[in-house]
Amino acid sequence: MSFPSKLTYLLLSLCLLAPTLALGTEEVNLYSARKEKLIKPLLDQFTEETGITVNLVTGKADALLQRLQSEGRNSPADILITTDAGRLHRAKQAGVTQAVDSSVLNALIPSSFRDPQGHWYGLSLRARPILYVKGKVEPSTLSSYESLGKL
Repeated sequence: MSFPSKLTYLLLSLCLLAPTLALGTEEVNLYSARKEKLIKPLLDQFTEETGITVNLVTGKADALLQRLQSEGRNSPADILITTDAGRLHRAKQAGVTQAVDSSVLNALIPSSFRDPQGHWYGLSLRARPILYVKGKVEPSTLSSYESLGKL
């Protein structure tokens, strides 16, 4: 399965659990902290493959969380995509998420990359490399982030 099809599969799984689709509406409201130019092509492909329209609202992660809190139960949002697990945890703590029980998501996403109660699922990972100047730093001294403070 290629990446876009996997993403389509993930989004479709979430969409099938979204209240608007349960009412027979062929659209989903997505609040995303990802840059529109980066996520829109994937969402367009999702719509093409499924026929489900994605109404995209973009913004800074904290602003979207505040918006969800102020909208409360009246929020039109079905799915929140944010930029890090810390914000997902804060969204859960703020009570703006609900648990999803999906065999598809559980099969595709390892348990270490999802909330134990199903409130969020990680869709991507980021590398945080440590760079150094050859000849100025001994690579073996950079075994962890903590070791940076000892230089």
